[in-house]
Amino acid sequence: MRQRMQVTSGSVEQNAARPLAVVVVEYAVAHDIIGGGEAQKEGVEETATGADAIALPPAAVQMLFALGTMTERVVIAIFGDGSAAEQAFRSTWHATAQELKAALAAGRDSRQELEELFKRITLPQLICCVLPWRTLVDLPRRQRALRLAQRAAAAPTAFARTVRDARKARKDFLGALSRWVVQATLAADPVRIGNAQHARVGREVLIDAEWNDAGELVRINSLATTFRAHDESDVRETETKHDKLRASWRWSPAIIDHQWAATYVREVWWPAVQQRGLVPASTTMRHAMSMGTIAWFINPTPRSGKTPPVAGAYLSKALNDTWADALLEGMREMGRDDVPETTDEARELWPIVLGPHKVRHLWATYWWGLRGPNGPVRVHRHGAEERTCGQYIARRATGDVDTTLESHYVKCQEVMSEAARHPIAHFDHPSAYHREMDITWWVGKKIDWASRWRDKTFPLQERMRRSFLAEPARQRTRERPRVRRRREAHLLPNADRSAS
Repeated sequence: MRQRMQVTSGSVEQNAARPLAVVVVEYAVAHDIIGGGEAQKEGVEETATGADAIALPPAAVQMLFALGTMTERVVIAIFGDGSAAEQAFRSTWHATAQELKAALAAGRDSRQELEELFKRITLPQLICCVLPWRTLVDLPRRQRALRLAQRAAAAPTAFARTVRDARKARKDFLGALSRWVVQATLAADPVRIGNAQHARVGREVLIDAEWNDAGELVRINSLATTFRAHDESDVRETETKHDKLRASWRWSPAIIDHQWAATYVREVWWPAVQQRGLVPASTTMRHAMSMGTIAWFINPTPRSGKTPPVAGAYLSKALNDTWADALLEGMREMGRDDVPETTDEARELWPIVLGPHKVRHLWATYWWGLRGPNGPVRVHRHGAEERTCGQYIARRATGDVDTTLESHYVKCQEVMSEAARHPIAHFDHPSAYHREMDITWWVGKKIDWASRWRDKTFPLQERMRRSFLAEPARQRTRERPRVRRRREAHLLPNADRSAS
């Protein structure tokens, strides 16, 4: 039976100069309220607080840091008088915060776990294999299933089970569309997770679109982001906040498909805005997207009573799970049989590294670590060449300084060197997709992924190629009988045609 925490005058005096969160979590770990902590008893020096050093799991360390930060804000807000007690509190919390940050960084920088992830997915594979598979195969297949289910449910003789199947098909399609938009957005714009979670349409996410007279979306022409620090939201400036390079970032149409982005706005974003009452009933879609108060990553199925800082946004755990589900689904479709079947199993195997923040590692490792000074080149109509280097792209994409990129984000070069032993045409070779990746940087261009995938020389995993080629064949099989019946009816006399 778990013990209750006792608060006595002695314990208050003993912990007077320590952040409350530190005391609470230490007690919780010691009494098995938070699992995974192990008190180091022998051969360990006592800490400055006089307690045994406790090895916390990463989630507990993160919670401790968040609680300590909130505690610090509350205490300073109450006792912000510069007294000796406040100074002692600030000093103690500063030392504790540094230790916690180091522990979190050690957990995030687990090279072994990152190597396991990089053996299964790279930035070029994410952009050139997984995302095209979603837009060419996965989403169209689910959309066709939804239309067939809705058509069957609308029939006069439809059963209750048919209606339930239609609702299930719609939920399945909207879930796939939500996973796609999270994956495609972060692949196109590797911002920090806080920026992505709380980015608002019309303020951080800028959409150039065409509208009809009713204010409804017709098509999307371009997508871009601009991040500034706003006190009323949790969007933070990057480390290079005085560098204008990252102030505006245009999403490449070769990475994020504009047609599916428009479908997401119509089918997921706008219905969620209306159902949750985030705008007045008379507001048009066009006006809502220019207000700057609604999140781009909108949660279509929010939990009641839990409102994140930006209206409609995913909670952190929900966004992390959506990204992890999409990533694992894509890796399995690539033929990675060593990927766990469920997200929970994957998180036990690879704690932390399945978070959306790791897409920054993918960007930096490819553009800074692999491409380096050799970046995309394009030739203009008048014959002049335009060049850029991979290091410039990584610096601008992540918004981080060179020291951070070199020491933190550029990882797993050993994995890249091992993968380079494959033939250059192998889909696991680091240089296999240089041509396509160069096009993604020159954002005005699109890529005809269907033509690329039909080309046998394109380094695509065979499982994905078969999946893609099977989709048009199935579509032709469904359409052929209908065409044949139409032709046969055309050859029949009028009387026989009406009888048929």
